Amino acid sequence: MWELDGKEVESWKGEKTLKISDLEIMDNGEEILSICKAKTILLFNRQTKDERFIEEYEPITAFSLSKDNKFLLVNLLNQEIHLWNIEGDPRLVGKYKGHRRSRFIIRSCFGGLKQAFIASGSEDSQV
Repeated sequence: MWELDGKEVESWKGEKTLKISDLEIMDNGEEILSICKAKTILLFNRQTKDERFIEEYEPITAFSLSKDNKFLLVNLLNQEIHLWNIEGDPRLVGKYKGHRRSRFIIRSCFGGLKQAFIASGSEDSQV
């Protein structure tokens, strides 16, 4: 992690940082979310060094964090989208199907007033 002027602030080494394909940092700067294995998202607290994990049964292609840092949309290789509540112990609260993905990374998002709905692109030109 670097400051904007190029000064290195912090770095992590070890298993939790292998093959990171997506990453988010919560607004408070303390918690980092990353895809650390094909089917696993790591929620790492920089201050306490606590690690929490989201384990999926299919490979993860991308994820999106809600603006309030409470929910995570997880896009899976099998064309499902899972909604996780990540306050405390992560728990799955919804599953969505309908978007098509075969070649490209599809990234879903939260939208609307108070982020009350989710949207996803699709390779069949639909939203």
